[in-house]
Order: sequence, then structure tokens, then C-alpha cells
Amino acid sequence: MLIVYFSQTGRTQKAAMEVQKLTGAKLVRLQPKITYPTDYEQLIDIAKTEMRQDVRPALANTTIDLADETLIFVGYPTWWYQQPMIINTFFETYDLQHKAIILFSTSASTPVSEGLPVIKKVVTAAGAKVIDSFTANSKRNIKKFIEARQLDLRHNRALGL
Repeated sequence: MLIVYFSQTGRTQKAAMEVQKLTGAKLVRLQPKITYPTDYEQLIDIAKTEMRQDVRPALANTTIDLADETLIFVGYPTWWYQQPMIINTFFETYDLQHKAIILFSTSASTPVSEGLPVIKKVVTAAGAKVIDSFTANSKRNIKKFIEARQLDLRHNRALGL
């Protein structure tokens, strides 16, 4: 089991680390080859341009071993009701055929469900399947998600995997 995530401000990283704590999954942070600016206004300009132009930012880390993985958590901040374009880069770069994906996102105001139609198309095109999703804005939400499904993720017994 694996957790792959992108975090610009550290909020999604904290969520990913909490998922790791509860599941024992390996953790991989996606990083862009060209670092996003820390200035909020500059970041907005770049991120909106990427979305409008359907850009795929290059990944700095391109050696993620997915061969033995069947279940992958994918985490990201929600930007304008959808995933950052670097998440699309991940799905288009790696062989994700027959992988089960659990999506989680962080956002001040947008639940993960708002962007599901967009990201499900990306996941499906990669040959994977979204099996669940949750908004990961707090440790409580994350724990509730894991416990409510009685997922024994340490042994990939989630949903019969």
C-alpha cells in the first residue's frame, strides 16, 4: 500500500502523514521539477494557467515503484474545485493499470466530492479505479474515514484487495 501526495503549503502533507500513521502505508511526495512560488498571487497565476492550458508540470521524482502496489491513496490540495495539474502528471506518467485508488483532498471550502467528476476521468484513463474518496481537513476526518470502513489497510484487506 502506498500514499502518493502533492502538498504546496504543508497541509496535505500533514494529512498524508496522518493516513500513513493509521495505515502503515509507504509515503511518497510528488514534487514539481520547477518549484512553485511561495508567493500566493504568483502561485495562483501559474496554477490557473496550467489548468487553462491543460499543462502537465514535470515531476522532480520520477522513480516511484508501483509494481507491488494494489491500493494507492492519492492526496492533493483542491485548487478551483479540482486537483492540481501535477496530479494528472502522476496518473499519466506511471503504469496504474488495475490499481485501486482512494483519493483525499484538503481545502478550506471545497469537499473532495466537488472535483470527483474531473479526477475520475484522469484515473480511469490511467487504467485505475477510484474506489473511495474523502476530505482530509483534520485528523478526526481522516480517522473517521479509516475506522468507518473498518479497513485493515496494513494487510490490503480493504474492499477485498
